[in-house]
Amino acid sequence: MKRSILLALLFSVLTFVMAVPFSLHPGSRLLVDAPDTHLFLWTLAWEAHALVTQPLSIFDGNFYYPYDNTLAWSENIIGSGLLAAPIIWLTGNVVLALNLVALLSHVLCGLGAWRPYCTETGRSMASVSSFRALRQSGVLKT
Repeated sequence: MKRSILLALLFSVLTFVMAVPFSLHPGSRLLVDAPDTHLFLWTLAWEAHALVTQPLSIFDGNFYYPYDNTLAWSENIIGSGLLAAPIIWLTGNVVLALNLVALLSHVLCGLGAWRPYCTETGRSMASVSSFRALRQSGVLKT
């Protein structure tokens, strides 16, 4: 458990360093200013809103009226929405929420890749290279 916490801290630091200058301004910079990014921003904001106001109707997004379950017609990113919602509730900053979830996903991918590397090689510190390998393979792009 202690090793996992230390690795999470290590991967957090590595993520921050590898994502500079993006990680220095997570509340005001978008990684990519594209239509998909705007869709993700809207989706996270909708999910944070719906979780408080109508949690059983979260898929009834406020577009394509009068149709039901319109959020299911696109990427609903519910998992990311659950992580982003508290950030949105506390700060009201959807850009910050999107970026923190993106940075957190790098840390979680590093931890997820570390386990099989450690199991296969038997070397804990050598398996930290799994994070760098993921980053360079294009899986973790910022």
